[in-house]
Amino acid sequence: MVFFILILALLSLGLKILSSQTNEGAFSVKALKEGFCWVGRIYRDDRGYDALIGYCGQTCKSFALSGPKDDYSYTVDRLGSECLAGVVFESYSKTDIGLVLYTKDVRFRLNTLGGVLEEMLWFLKVVSKDKVLLVGGVREKDWDLWVALLDRSFKPIWSVRLPLRGHQYAYGAVETQEGFVVVGRMEGMDGWDPFVAVFSHKGRLKAFYRVPFKGKNYFRFAYPHEGDILLVGRTEVNEDSDLLLCRLKGRDCFVYDVGSYDYGRSISEQEGTLIVVGDTEVESRDGLILILDKTFEIKKAYRVGLDDVESIRFVDKNLIAGYTYSFSFDNDAMVGEIDLRCPLFESARAKVKRTNFPLKPLEVSSDTYPLKEVSFPLKMEELPLKAREPCKRR
Repeated sequence: MVFFILILALLSLGLKILSSQTNEGAFSVKALKEGFCWVGRIYRDDRGYDALIGYCGQTCKSFALSGPKDDYSYTVDRLGSECLAGVVFESYSKTDIGLVLYTKDVRFRLNTLGGVLEEMLWFLKVVSKDKVLLVGGVREKDWDLWVALLDRSFKPIWSVRLPLRGHQYAYGAVETQEGFVVVGRMEGMDGWDPFVAVFSHKGRLKAFYRVPFKGKNYFRFAYPHEGDILLVGRTEVNEDSDLLLCRLKGRDCFVYDVGSYDYGRSISEQEGTLIVVGDTEVESRDGLILILDKTFEIKKAYRVGLDDVESIRFVDKNLIAGYTYSFSFDNDAMVGEIDLRCPLFESARAKVKRTNFPLKPLEVSSDTYPLKEVSFPLKMEELPLKAREPCKRR
């Protein structure tokens, strides 16, 4: 009940639609003590995509970070009182990684890292002793799972890749007492299979598991919860995609069906209530919010959107990040607080079923993947975005 009072109240930060004359999208958000930081990308007619980096309090400030070619940011975390964004830069012949530490007062510190191959950063997490875990992939021929740990100065402590056959994409991770659990998807016999990889704090691969579901399936996010680890993603059989939530230690899964295309992207918790977000398609493609009780049964389900395409890509506490096509002719970033009284949030019917959680261990080796500091021309510029507040009471 406390959760519902919170998100139904007249909220100070609100939900914001951030727009320019082109396409923007928000992919991650992180709550601070005051306000929140968020990241995404914007299309610039003269040079392709730039990474978007922002902070919102009572007002929002946004910045575009551009390199030689396309750039984008999918992940942000909190480092003390500052925001830490992970950025992928497409330079002259490959992609490299950037870490941007910034404050609400818009002071920036930028570090760029790379190896001999292409790198992709899907997720970063600040872990114990202010170290930074990077999760993504490196590509030689296929994309391989890649994990790296950096110190507080963003210097590599270790960096490893798993050279398996076919493509693997690592999307999320959590820290445990024993090390790190990394999740994602890998090529399977009849589509995609989720995987779970376990690393020690020193970067040694301790275990690797394939999850042999039928059809196209993957894990997109991992979240620690009451001594277990919750894994969120999707499962698709016969072209019907449902939202998937599994308990790693509990070894069971819950499949949530709202529309013809349901996709879980992230999970968080507010006042003891679990919030899962992603996408659904009923009459149109919308964002999706599921509010679950302690037994993972559905308390409420909501479609998020109006007449066009919407997506919710991340949730942190009661904050969401995503994008919408319903407010302009272009794609707009959508960031801020959940407000269930807002016309954007419409109740939806949902059902859940429980299923088993098969884990198949695989013998996998890991290789060291050296990282070093790299340099190429970069430009940072303030980018004023028009802010709409569709949920604000007049």
